[in-house]
Amino acid sequence: AIKLVNYRSDRETAGRRAILHMKKHLNAKSFDFFAEQLSYPVKRYMDDHGLSAQQVVFCHVPRGKKNVAQYGFDQSAQLCRRLAACCGAQAYDVIFRRSGRDAEQKKLSAQERAENAQNKFDVDKDVLSAFAGKVKCLFLVDDVITTGSSLCGCAKQLTPCFDGTVVAVAIARTPLGRRTSSF
Repeated sequence: AIKLVNYRSDRETAGRRAILHMKKHLNAKSFDFFAEQLSYPVKRYMDDHGLSAQQVVFCHVPRGKKNVAQYGFDQSAQLCRRLAACCGAQAYDVIFRRSGRDAEQKKLSAQERAENAQNKFDVDKDVLSAFAGKVKCLFLVDDVITTGSSLCGCAKQLTPCFDGTVVAVAIARTPLGRRTSSF
């Protein structure tokens, strides 16, 4: 996973406040700031692996409908589009949530998150098939990796349909003790 900072929900820091502000307010400057900062390690990854902007695609972990309705936007989608633009690449809506009720991840334990995310996501196979033979790397963007369950749920759906590398990208990641995955 590519990330900028470690994230502790039990400590009040300027970084944590900035991330929480971004999650709750559609402020172009904060999204642009985080996208620009994330673009440096992403571009380094691309250079290290010999990838051009035409060989990569960005997609995001979709936010729950309840949160989109509450805040009016999907922060991961906003971040994903801006990050792709900073890298000269394209962003696509490849992953979507399956219909039906699912519990809100932030209210669950790590084990419950993993179970909840297991079959929550699906992919647009038509979009993925258009990448066949052209795209070698898919950057999967989320804002904060807490347990890694949502990213793993998305990656589980992507890997059988995509023959390239899937790389998780996030602004922040919680310490390893809270995560249920290797992301």
